[in-house]
Parts: sequence; structure tokens; C-alpha cells
Amino acid sequence: MLASFLRFPVKTGLFAFAVLLFMASAVWSAPGAKANGKEDDVSIFKAFDLENNKPVYVGFQTLSVEDTTLVQKVSYTREDGTLIHARDQLFNKDTLAVVSLKGEDQRTGRVEEIQVQGDTITLKFKKNKTSKLETTTLKAKSNQYIGATMPFLIQQKWEELQAGKEVTFDLIVVSRLEELGFRLIKDRDDQVKGQSVSVIRLEPTSWVIKKIAPKMSFFMANAADHKPLQYEGRSVVTDDKGDDLMVRVVYDAEPKK
Repeated sequence: MLASFLRFPVKTGLFAFAVLLFMASAVWSAPGAKANGKEDDVSIFKAFDLENNKPVYVGFQTLSVEDTTLVQKVSYTREDGTLIHARDQLFNKDTLAVVSLKGEDQRTGRVEEIQVQGDTITLKFKKNKTSKLETTTLKAKSNQYIGATMPFLIQQKWEELQAGKEVTFDLIVVSRLEELGFRLIKDRDDQVKGQSVSVIRLEPTSWVIKKIAPKMSFFMANAADHKPLQYEGRSVVTDDKGDDLMVRVVYDAEPKK
């Protein structure tokens, strides 16, 4: 995710937010290793519709390290193996600053891109095959992330979150061609498949957006590696018509090599 991975519909007609994070994926795509982790780490995750628990897609992710850059490649498929969405996301393994992002949906033609040159970030977005490609630029700065880095950010800020502190930052939202203020905060302790987890909530800092945004939660292991075990919230992958999906994403307990 986002990913790019958050989008929230507005029923009132007063606001028109369509925020894309990863995900996670993100869903943004959550890696099984920390930001200084293993090379060629491969993991599999499955997404289920939050309303009816039906499977909606399977994700295959490869995470590798090239010098100071983490390279995250994710393929989303149907249960029969048909590719529906692919994402390549690169970011600095220490600062988590985005290096580049390219996401494309094979069904709808939706395209999201981020390119960084110096202190200039170029965002590109195309909603579907017939839409015009939109472009804008942002200024690169510290404390600025994409959705795919959320698990890493949680791991880096673990002690602060456990102490009840909020972690605030600017989230690059490709679908809106801008950045928005978000925060991470610990919601509660829970269990996933018999493992103790901390449920970390992701939410906008703006109270207006928060009132209309969907709930988004990362279920992170309380064990020493603090790896993501589950995610609940808006999916980085839409349905076949390009409409939003609310999903529960379950990650393998151990990355597959």
C-alpha cells in the first residue's frame, strides 16, 4: 500500500477523499523481515473480504537488499494464479524514504508511479485505461513515507508505540497527488493464531478525514522480530470494476525461501 493503499468513500457528498496508501498492503504488502533484514526474503499472504470472509486474492512478495535500498516486488493473483496487479516499491532501508514506486492493475489499467530525483518527488496517477495520466511534484523531506513502509516504521518506533506515544508523519497519497498527515498509535494487545500481537492503528491526523476514513489496523507480533501477522482495512487492490475492497490480510508465519 499501500501499498499507495488507502481510499475512503464519502457518502455525505461534502468531501471527496480517495486516499491511496499500500499496504500493506497495502492492502499494503507487509514484509517478513525488518528493514535491515535478509536478502531475497520471499513471503505469501492471502486477502479475505471483511464482510463475508471470502478469499479475494493471493499475494507473492520478494524483498531484497541492494546497497542501502530495499526492493519490494509484489504480485497479486486470483486463486487460480491469474495475475491481477503488480507493484515494485523501493525505499531506503534506514530512513524508509521512498526511492520509487510502480503499480499497475492488469484488469482496470490503473497506474500509480513515484519517481525521486534529488529533493523532487514526481507522482503519476491514472485511474483506468481510458483516464488521462495526471502528474504533480512534491518536495522530499524527512518523516515522509509511502504505505509499503508502515510495517518497517512500526518496527522502528516499537518502543514509542508500546509506551503509548503517537507516531506522526506525512503519507504520500498517489491517487490524490499529494501528501496527508497520518499517525500510528497502539490500540490494544490481542492474539493471532495463538501468537501475542500488538494492534497498531493507522489514522489521519485531521479529525475531519478521520471521521470518514475506514479503520486500518496492523497486527504485529510481540515477539522480538515484531513481524506483521495480519492487516485489516482498505486494500491496495480493488475489485474487477475498480471499486474499493475492505479486507483482512493474513501473512505466513514464516517467510518461504
